[in-house]
This record gives sequence, C-alpha cells and structure tokens, in this order.
Amino acid sequence: MKNHIKHATSFLLILIGLSFVLLSIWMSEDYTVQQKLDFCNKWIWPLLNTLGAGIFCSGIISIIIETKSWSDYFSEVLRKIVLGHDFLAQIDTNTLSDFHKNVLRIRYKNEDIGKDDSFLDFQQQLIEPLLTESYRENVNQRIIIRNINDSDDTINVEDTVSYQFRTNNNKISKNAHFDYSNEIIKKEDIKITLQKMNENEELINIDDNSKIRIEMNSDGTVKSIDVKLQNYISCDKLQIKNQSMYKIKKDQINVWQMSHLTKNLHMLIQAPENYKINFERFSLNEKFEDLPLYTNILDYSYNYWILPFSGFAWKLIKIS
Repeated sequence: MKNHIKHATSFLLILIGLSFVLLSIWMSEDYTVQQKLDFCNKWIWPLLNTLGAGIFCSGIISIIIETKSWSDYFSEVLRKIVLGHDFLAQIDTNTLSDFHKNVLRIRYKNEDIGKDDSFLDFQQQLIEPLLTESYRENVNQRIIIRNINDSDDTINVEDTVSYQFRTNNNKISKNAHFDYSNEIIKKEDIKITLQKMNENEELINIDDNSKIRIEMNSDGTVKSIDVKLQNYISCDKLQIKNQSMYKIKKDQINVWQMSHLTKNLHMLIQAPENYKINFERFSLNEKFEDLPLYTNILDYSYNYWILPFSGFAWKLIKIS
C-alpha cells in the first residue's frame, strides 16, 4: 500500500510540473500563438500521447496481475524462491557457505562470526559433514569383571556391546569396527551377531559371518575386527552385538572412544566388592547424564548425541 501511495504521488508531481512548464510557455510573450501551437504539436502532444499509452498499459497489466490466478502464480514463484529449495539448489557450495555465515551474523547480531580460523570454520569442516553420515543408536555395553589374577596382574573381563545402525540418505555405515589394542583376546573368544528388523518390527538373526575381517597381532592375539556391512547398506536398525571375553592389565586405564556419531548410550561395569571404579568422560555434557553412585558398580547413561572420538575412561582401584 505504501508503494502505491509513493507511485501516485510521484505521478501527480510529474503532471503538476509538466502543467507549469506548458503554462509558462503559453503565457510567455516571446512566442507567437502559432509558435506556441507548433511547439505543442511537435513535443508536448506526442509526449502526452506516449505517457497516456504507458499509463493505460500499466493499468491493464496491474489489473491482470491483481487477478487471483496471477496473484497465486506470483505468490507460488516467490514462495519457491524464498522458502523452497529451487533457488538454494542452484547455488554453489562456497556461496552457500557465505550465505550461511551471513544468516548467523544477522541472527546473533555478531559480525565476528565466520572470520578466518573461527569456530564456524571448524564446524563446517569437521562437524557439518556428520549430517550426511549414518549413526549408531541405543548403544548398550555391559562389562562384568569375573576375577582378578594377582599372579600376573590381569583381569578377566566378559564384555557385551550392542547397538543399532540408523540409515542416513538410505544408507548405514559400510563397516562396524571393534578395536582390541589394549585387550588380550583370541579370535575364538569373540562372537559377532547381526540382526535386522522384519516387516513386523521384530529382530531376526542374520546367519552371515563371511564379511568379518580380523587383524591379528604378532603374538596370535586379535588387534581389531571389522564387520563389512555392504550387503545390508540400506538396512535401517541393523543391530550388531559383540560378545567377547578377554584379559586386561589390572592397573591400566581403559578408554572407549565413539567410532561413529552416536545417540543414547548405557554402560554397566560390575567389579568385585573389594574394588571401586574410577570413571571419567570427555567431551560430554553433564546435562544429559545419569550416573548413580555405587562403589563397585558403574551404571551410566547418556541420553543425547555423542560425537566421534568423545567417550569415557575407567580404571579399577583396590579398596584398602
């Protein structure tokens, strides 16, 4: 409405100015009546004719545009450009990145966002790519310490970990990785189980161990296991369970880092009664934690997202 008022005011001023020009020429005594008529015929009347035709066409176009069909058409076009993906899909990656920076600057009223070597650069390079990756959900680990061998300072551990892979862009991770760099374990003490959801949302076993690749140490123990999942790459909620029995050094610090983006985790560690568990976590927010306090039992839950390479560390301490 304000634009219409401005346009009408401008047009009125033009007409008033032109009227004063014509009036000043007509009232001037320097020209004869015939000269005045010749000037009007040559310049003024063609100008008014052209101006009138332009106004007439503008009126016709305005009427057409104001009809409901045309109004809906232009509204839909503008909606696609501003709110839809049509416009953004045609922009290259660098321009989108600059666009993102400008949006954040305006949103938080901070012109320092996005300067060289800023946290935004770190986010765009290392964190945002995770948006396209599959992730793990409902990770559940149970560590039961059966007995401690004082003769060789080792601990016998029964470890069970399970989780579901969730698809992103209809794909899960190409493999599941288990590292045994700090554990002493033989391959016959490891059992990998795969399960998938059927049409009734029930877990059924997958009898396929052909895709398991084991890397061995020189002493005959297992260094790592990779489970190849290409055959199930589009299988949402594919569940992986790893049951293993191994030994660790009694005084070692045990670290568990997330190999994938992870959502929701529960961890249970049970030690003999004459031991307590020292437990630390890194790069995690206490807001999402649930950690009941026991002496020889750790029952820990984290109910949110965990970034890769974040995780936990624990160690057994003998009670005097």
